[in-house]
Amino acid sequence: MLPRKPRHFLYAFLLLTLSVVCTSAIANNEVYAIFTEVTSVLKEVSSASEKVSAKAKPKIQKTSNKAPSVESSVNAPMFMTIIQGADELVNCANDGATIARFILCGDADDRNITLSGGPYGSVSWQQLTGATPNTNVECPDYVSAYTQVSTSQSFNLDASSVSAVNGAEYRVQVNGGQFYYIEVIKSTITQTHTKKDFVCNNPGRIEITGLPNSYQFRIQEGSNGYGPYQSSSIFPNLNPGFYTVQARLNIAGQVCEYQYDVIEIRQVDIEIDVTFTNPTCSGETGSIDVTVNPEVPGPYVYTLLDENGAEIEFTSTISSNTHTFGAVSEGTYAVKVETNDCKEDIPNGIPAPIQYNDTSGNPIT
Repeated sequence: MLPRKPRHFLYAFLLLTLSVVCTSAIANNEVYAIFTEVTSVLKEVSSASEKVSAKAKPKIQKTSNKAPSVESSVNAPMFMTIIQGADELVNCANDGATIARFILCGDADDRNITLSGGPYGSVSWQQLTGATPNTNVECPDYVSAYTQVSTSQSFNLDASSVSAVNGAEYRVQVNGGQFYYIEVIKSTITQTHTKKDFVCNNPGRIEITGLPNSYQFRIQEGSNGYGPYQSSSIFPNLNPGFYTVQARLNIAGQVCEYQYDVIEIRQVDIEIDVTFTNPTCSGETGSIDVTVNPEVPGPYVYTLLDENGAEIEFTSTISSNTHTFGAVSEGTYAVKVETNDCKEDIPNGIPAPIQYNDTSGNPIT
């Protein structure tokens, strides 16, 4: 026998089951309809709950400052570039591709182009050779042929090899993936100058020529820094050494600075070479030939001195760095040669350039 309370539960369950079975035939359609309606309401409530939950907890996109990996760089979208150090980035209107543009200022403005995300397993730098570059079009040339010029991790762009008329176009491919495109534009000026060396302790001088007054100039000696820009194209009072000059347009904003080739100011001293020819017979005369170092600019004045320093014969200013004194009688002589830079300066204790011996070191006698 079951205890009383369990029996009560069993009786209640049997009665409930009998009632459902007896009425199922009558109420079958109504029960199914109620069940369907309840199920539909529960689904709507569940869907609404999920929507509210999604609004209340939005997904947060995390960002990273790490450099892109090799795989991410290779598969980067067309509008990105891994080319570093460009003067500007331009986007192609046709497909959004980014072009790294380098603007060179003259033949000395070499660049070392590097890539982000490296080092890479393989790198191929290629130059457009199948067509004339057109840097006025801000879109890559996808059709024409390219020639590989380097496989290094970086690329040395030689400014002197780039045409100032057409520029140049390159592309680089890493790990056999997509190409990244480069345009190179170069502007130039005509580099002309005159110089005067440090002659006979007189300061040297550099003058930039061939540019209009709209340019400014500055100068650098050796590894020292550049001085300030000036409107004058003349740099006076220079000591012996190596100098570099830069020129730029005198306008506001960022402009090209054109660098000239290194200019050497040399220390030049006057060198007087003398040879003489003695008379062959008694009563005849000889001659004295004089040659001056051609690096000392003329004009020249030649003077023949006797053994006491008195002037015997002299010339007017002549352009030749050679001269012959003819009909010279027997005796001991010296030769003085003066130029604008090499001459006697008594107040400053500078003697006149005089040669007392011939090229063999013998007295001129």
